[in-house]
Amino acid sequence: APYPKCAYNPYEGKWGKGYWKLDLEHKPIYINIMEGGEEINES
Repeated sequence: APYPKCAYNPYEGKWGKGYWKLDLEHKPIYINIMEGGEEINES
């Protein structure tokens, strides 16, 4: 099933400015548009 290109992060249960896509190993990764790269964990 395709991953939705939306900004909801089910792992953290919150919305963000980004989207999900599959990497080269077909694993879902979250792309943070604001950071211009992969997801950065905010503490």
